[in-house]
Amino acid sequence: MTEQPDAHPPLDLEADPRFPSGPWTGYFLQELHPGRNKMDLHLTFRQGQMSGDGRDMVGDFIITGRYQTSDGQCWWHKRYLGKHDVIYKGYNEGKGIWGVWEIPP
Repeated sequence: MTEQPDAHPPLDLEADPRFPSGPWTGYFLQELHPGRNKMDLHLTFRQGQMSGDGRDMVGDFIITGRYQTSDGQCWWHKRYLGKHDVIYKGYNEGKGIWGVWEIPP
């Protein structure tokens, strides 16, 4: 079975090319695990809200957050299923999203 393209994609998806909805590949850096730790995501950007899901070496996760086209800032929570949350703050200057993360207490 193959996925059929949607003949009528949602019209309210973000038009700014810095925030395309669909598959993304990224990485995070962590002292405990040297090097680039890959993650695969599927993100949706719509009217200042971002959402999605993905997987990395820790496990499966969901994403909820916000973004701004005015300055490229974005904030989101990465919630590992059955595990902990990670909070991200980033910027998109046209070459992907970069930023910092922390695990809240």
